[in-house]
Amino acid sequence: IEVVRWLLFERRFVPQEGTGKQVLELILQAQDWPFLGAVLQMEHMNWPPESFSVVVDFAREAPIPQMTSLLEQDFTLKSPIAQCLLAGFAQGQHWDLFEWLVKRRVELPDEASKKILVSLAMAKKAFALELLIRRGSVGSGALAEAMTLLASKDSADCKPTWQWQRGDGWIGFDMDISRSLEDAYASGNPQSPVLVEFQVGSTRYRVNFETMIQRSEGSGRERHLRRVGELPPLVKPPPLSPERATEILRSRSHGPLQGPDPGKCAEFQNAQVLSVEPVISSEVWSTYQMAVCKLRSKHRQYGVEVKPVAMFEELKLHLLDSTLNEGYYFHGTDAESARRIQHFGFDERFSKGIYGDGIYFTPDACKALQYSKPTGDGSRILILARILVGDPFFTNSTLSTRYPPPRDPLEPGLLYDSVIARPGPSAGAPGDHQHHTEVVIFNGAQTYPAYIMRVGLRNG
Repeated sequence: IEVVRWLLFERRFVPQEGTGKQVLELILQAQDWPFLGAVLQMEHMNWPPESFSVVVDFAREAPIPQMTSLLEQDFTLKSPIAQCLLAGFAQGQHWDLFEWLVKRRVELPDEASKKILVSLAMAKKAFALELLIRRGSVGSGALAEAMTLLASKDSADCKPTWQWQRGDGWIGFDMDISRSLEDAYASGNPQSPVLVEFQVGSTRYRVNFETMIQRSEGSGRERHLRRVGELPPLVKPPPLSPERATEILRSRSHGPLQGPDPGKCAEFQNAQVLSVEPVISSEVWSTYQMAVCKLRSKHRQYGVEVKPVAMFEELKLHLLDSTLNEGYYFHGTDAESARRIQHFGFDERFSKGIYGDGIYFTPDACKALQYSKPTGDGSRILILARILVGDPFFTNSTLSTRYPPPRDPLEPGLLYDSVIARPGPSAGAPGDHQHHTEVVIFNGAQTYPAYIMRVGLRNG
């Protein structure tokens, strides 16, 4: 190890195939962290590509104490070897170490970042991707490729799939063929408006989308096809009159003698809904339905058992998905934000609060109205949103986070779907007490703004 140290520091050694890998293996086996930290700063060293795999494998498999000792060394992060540490942390799901390294603003060239981002996208580690993006640590080319891959992986379970009939049952095509059929069906095939060809092994098939028949070109055998799993079409919110909306709002506001903070709540007891505008947006609805599908897929993949969250009778406007704790909740805002939400949906990037940086909802109209700002005529804006609470984390203290808490320490990428703060003691809240129920959603796709209400206040 001393000879290697002298060779490297005196620049008497040029890594080549075989020797470069052996030198790194020697340093890692010796666990000489100051030496490795110095090697990581040697930007002039042109390590052969095969050397990188040694560092990636080490970072993926190494025990956490060893990695912590290494990261205590003061090294720059421009070296290709340093970038391999990041890739190894990602593959080994050492997310604490990954985040620590990124926060030192690791500078990744496009080619290096592409490998890391693609591995994250394949693993569906959206939060790790966002961490890199927010730190400005990735090149635009790598980012575009990784985000495309992430979107395709995350939405694969939500896209329609294709099946062929065998006897009395249906058999699904493999993922690649199913995607090819779906792409041709959705965009139109240049060969013909209704025909598309594909091959399985040595057998070629022709599909007629008009008759939904698959024909083998070799044997001439025909089978029926079907397309399953389409996203539900836009569902127009059921009619909600201002009178009915007023009843709901008042029933979900604390009276003058109720609650620990009767002054604010009592102010809204005589509120009246002046108008109700249903939101009809195909784009926002499709995003919401994709979130439905993703949550179901996530719960199925990890065996998550979603426990029911109690819904208030006044807010059960129509049949909802109880398996995902879907419900209607209030959100107070201003007129300008309401219009933006109406067209583009809720955006968690612009929200902050004492229970995390997410979008805040509540079944208590008096609480939501406290966050609504008076318009020019004195009225206020309230949104009644349809949201997917899913598998919530119940908290009795304030939180500082951009994501829901981890659900299982053994599954670092598995997070809760939302956070719920219920009335009662809450460490860190004003007076260490939470007065209303609040639901925090960290992904805007889990929300659909169903109604925009204009609310007026009356005295007496």
